[in-house]
Amino acid sequence: SLFMILLAGINILLSQATGQEDIILAIPAAARQYDALKNIVGLFVNTLILRSEINPEQPFTEFFNCYQDNVFKVLEYQGIPLELICSELKIKYPIISVFFNMTNIGSTNQQTLNNLESQHINKVQEAKFDIVCYVSEYKNGLDINCHYLKNRFKPQSIEKLMDFYKKILEKLCSEPGKKLKEYRFSRKKKTLKRQN
Repeated sequence: SLFMILLAGINILLSQATGQEDIILAIPAAARQYDALKNIVGLFVNTLILRSEINPEQPFTEFFNCYQDNVFKVLEYQGIPLELICSELKIKYPIISVFFNMTNIGSTNQQTLNNLESQHINKVQEAKFDIVCYVSEYKNGLDINCHYLKNRFKPQSIEKLMDFYKKILEKLCSEPGKKLKEYRFSRKKKTLKRQN
């Protein structure tokens, strides 16, 4: 699905931006798979943590299939709150730096992602994580909003990061058979700079 491609793409982006091959991010899940909850009014959303290992030598198609299987396995337990798991195991709630969310506003018949643009908008809104990506799907394309902690990142760094994300998605759609290292957007080891 488009969601899986976008999610796989942001894992590749984060790996390249940080120089790390062990990537952890979070997604929301509507925890209503139990019949007893279907007629109850309220917001039932759990945070799911997804972990991926990025092997630069692995072809994207192979990485994508493995990652997709992993996401499906995690979704099987979406009804169990992360807070409850941490409490039962007596472990600390994990530190999550990146959160990814996608909403379907309308269906799209597009097979490729074309004419993507990146721009910075000065809007004051407090981010709950270091970086939060909200993706909305419309009939004529995608809208990606990136919220971030301004005391950790410069606007230029996030704008550049989103531009790289766009380029990676374009490459994934046009040339999905390449190795992950071939989608590299920069020869520098680290491109994501935090504020001092």
